Amino acid sequence: MIAKTGLVKCMLVLLLAGSGASLPGEGPPARAAGGDSAGPPPPALFREVVIQYERVRLALVADDLAGIREPARRLAGVVGAWARKHTGASGGAPERMKAIERAAGGLVKARTLGDARESFWRLSMRLIEWKKQLGLGEPAIAFCPMIRRKWLQPLGSIGNPFAGGHMVGCGEFVDE
Repeated sequence: MIAKTGLVKCMLVLLLAGSGASLPGEGPPARAAGGDSAGPPPPALFREVVIQYERVRLALVADDLAGIREPARRLAGVVGAWARKHTGASGGAPERMKAIERAAGGLVKARTLGDARESFWRLSMRLIEWKKQLGLGEPAIAFCPMIRRKWLQPLGSIGNPFAGGHMVGCGEFVDE
């Protein structure tokens, strides 16, 4: 377990290298809101969300339903706090942020791995859209042709969150 935790931290550190973000509980938190001004969600918020998203993905790869709850709760909390802070008379929080919060909430409430994977797919589609809008290179977009689902993950070995233990390596990185 310690080795696995160390591997996860190493992957996240590599993913966030140069971003100024830190793992929760390790150093000062990155400012997710980007100041007090309204506007689109900032890249720093995306990086914070991706930390928790990657933890959920790894739990799904391991078929660990209990392991998705805390990172999903944190992800929903970060996004929800930003959305509440930036809800105003000009139309409220962006729909993408509401959808991300709902999908993360679905992960927290999931009773089966199938339910969790459906919520993760909805979350993945929103995060892929957001990543493209920001023009970021990583995390990379992966695709499984057998399941016909996309997700985000660091470059390296494929870890398919939709197939779990029986097809964990199924998928490829795609350019989009």
